[in-house]
Amino acid sequence: MSIGVVARKILGKKLFPYAGRVYRRIFVDLEKVVQESLEFIPPGAFVLDIGGGDGEPLNHLLALRPDITVAMIDLNLSIGNAIKHEFVGRVTKHPGMSIGHYFAEKQKTPQVILINDVIHHIPATLRGQFFTDLNKICRSSRNKINIVIKDVEPGTYRATLSFLADKYISGDKNVTLISRSELIELVKQSIEDVHVVETKLYLFDKPNYSIVFFTR
Repeated sequence: MSIGVVARKILGKKLFPYAGRVYRRIFVDLEKVVQESLEFIPPGAFVLDIGGGDGEPLNHLLALRPDITVAMIDLNLSIGNAIKHEFVGRVTKHPGMSIGHYFAEKQKTPQVILINDVIHHIPATLRGQFFTDLNKICRSSRNKINIVIKDVEPGTYRATLSFLADKYISGDKNVTLISRSELIELVKQSIEDVHVVETKLYLFDKPNYSIVFFTR
């Protein structure tokens, strides 16, 4: 049992989200993450949040963008527990759902896909399949899709601290950080004909970075 699971049980549903916010601030500034993604989310967009977890990053986004709606998918059976009450009606949760299942069930096609601190939790040998499945969603749409991926660049003290926290506090024994160059190469290998733009997040909140992939 990981330290994170123990803390969740001790603190309970009311206190754990607050403690989680404090803990997360050590590693990332979610306000900066959201600010750097806003221009890539069209008005009235339907957003697919892949691996959305507790949903805390969505609170910052939904507060600034009352025009959007979101679908969350995650392999975990408990998701979105940190989403604030005032935003719950704009978020559809799909616990226990993979990208492949989302596509197979012919769910609504998004204009924007968010992948926030997910890739470094996927074992390196499975990342290619992850993006191959993502490509199916992109190819099923007649419209362009903006894919916004936020992750952590390895090689700094803060990145190492984040890695150790994921491994020993969150309990993910398979965590492996992925660099910006590795991510770009991986996406280009799996998703056809994408245009790449890196946001300024790395300048403002190193080692966190976000890269936008535009399908054509």
